[in-house]
Amino acid sequence: MTASPSIPVTTTRARTGRNTARSEQARQAPASPVDTNGLASPPAIDYSVSRAIEDMIVDTLARDRQVLMTLPEGDVARMLEREGVLEALPRANVHPDRAGALKHAGEIIALLNTGSTGRLGD
Repeated sequence: MTASPSIPVTTTRARTGRNTARSEQARQAPASPVDTNGLASPPAIDYSVSRAIEDMIVDTLARDRQVLMTLPEGDVARMLEREGVLEALPRANVHPDRAGALKHAGEIIALLNTGSTGRLGD
């Protein structure tokens, strides 16, 4: 593969070890499901992704910060429930849509501006 000197070339194989032809097929695949906000909603996740999400939740809570999560019903929600990823997260912080999570975040910010801990119910 040749390229002009001004444009760096990085193949998918060099970055991820995967076959470039397979990546080309993925680029030509139909778009993933899209929610009403225009952001992609993953149709599924694997075990390693669920562990990464759990690590982010636990690490953030250990820093005494809050975690709000948008988790619509579906395969991803079932996977996270089954793997126990959400056990450390208060149920009130898990929302079925972004609007609910953003409203909750606004309430937390309002509480912080009044000198509260930002935890609803404190």
